[in-house]
Amino acid sequence: MSDLLNQGTPITPDSTTATDDQGSICVWCGKSVPAGAARCPACGASTAGGANHEAGTAPAVFEEDPAVADYRFDALSTPSRVDPSFGLRVPGTEGLHLGVGIGIGGILGETVLVGPAGIEFGNEGSAPSPFDALNGPQLAGPLGSHPLHAIRPEQLVRQTDGAVSGSITLDRPARVGDGITGHLAFTANDSIDARTAHLRLVGLRLDEIREAGGDRHTSESESRVAARGRLFSADAFLEPSIPAVLKPGQSLESPFSIPAPSLGPPTAHLGESIIAWAIEVRWDIPLGTDHFIAAYVPLAQNPDLLAAGVGKQGGLSLEPCVAVGDATISVTSPLPAASGSQISVSVAWPSAPSGENARIELHRRTNAPNGLEEVLAWANLDPALLRNGSAQVELLVPSGLAPTFDGAGLQLDYVIRVLVDRTLRLDAAVERPVGII
Repeated sequence: MSDLLNQGTPITPDSTTATDDQGSICVWCGKSVPAGAARCPACGASTAGGANHEAGTAPAVFEEDPAVADYRFDALSTPSRVDPSFGLRVPGTEGLHLGVGIGIGGILGETVLVGPAGIEFGNEGSAPSPFDALNGPQLAGPLGSHPLHAIRPEQLVRQTDGAVSGSITLDRPARVGDGITGHLAFTANDSIDARTAHLRLVGLRLDEIREAGGDRHTSESESRVAARGRLFSADAFLEPSIPAVLKPGQSLESPFSIPAPSLGPPTAHLGESIIAWAIEVRWDIPLGTDHFIAAYVPLAQNPDLLAAGVGKQGGLSLEPCVAVGDATISVTSPLPAASGSQISVSVAWPSAPSGENARIELHRRTNAPNGLEEVLAWANLDPALLRNGSAQVELLVPSGLAPTFDGAGLQLDYVIRVLVDRTLRLDAAVERPVGII
């Protein structure tokens, strides 16, 4: 094998290996093939290569595909060649090829699905149920990408695993610190014999994570991005009582009233991380996969928490005027600001330096693992206006922004930043926090 690898000699998946004139051995199943037989009597592999069966084809399930003969996969960290390799095509799945590589270190313990252009499909993201509706390639991408930017929190929730059908509805919008009331109804499609069954309020934290191993053709240690999720909250409630054993066709309808998380966090899309909530009825199946029905819950922020300065929220972000050195940055519009609204900002900065230009910007900052600081809005002005205290601008808060919050190990802040561009020198800047809900 090492000689073949060093020479880069291709291996052809011959169906049989010649023994003598009395017959041969099928390399696909190891059974004897009578001399002159067109196919292996055990597995059906073709012996079209001649009397010695040296160039037969695979059984009907697989066909050798020359179109992928040039594909090479390098799954080793050392600069080794992965010759030889061969491709197999499953009839009826044109455009998807299964590439199997043999490396110097031995048989590779990995198979890779590739498309006609050699695109790999092994990169996938995941979240626990009931937030697993999009598990797969949609939650992943190459290094530098942000797959969660195109995902809405409600898309993550899978409504049922199939064993039970039903619905969970809310009487009114849910908010941090308030009660959640609604109605549930379900019907068993299959027999269910669970250890326990409860109504639960579950919270998901889903983060973009940079991972190694997505691109085996480079030496990058971080070569892909995949979203990974975990439940940071899973509160079970005794009321309403949910039967653990159900017969097919058995139904239940009931109102419910449960507390919302007292301090949050609220539902939020941080761009590179998502906080999502769902209400579910879950049947705990011993030694098996749990059954459930679930519904997405958009949990809104409570402005009273911001006003009280709970955690790292509120505080200066809700003050109309904030002094930073000799500068004063004032927000004359209501706080916390609502997404989609205008923020009115005025600045007095007597010691502001001279420069080519000045700007007042609205920034978003997050501690998400793959998070980015982003400038959401800005306005240009003359630096002289900062010094004489007449600088006034309107900044549009984009619609759909996640509210200011911290929780589940994540933090999201918004900042008004005032800066002056100075020629051949570092920019001068002052800033203050601002609350957004």
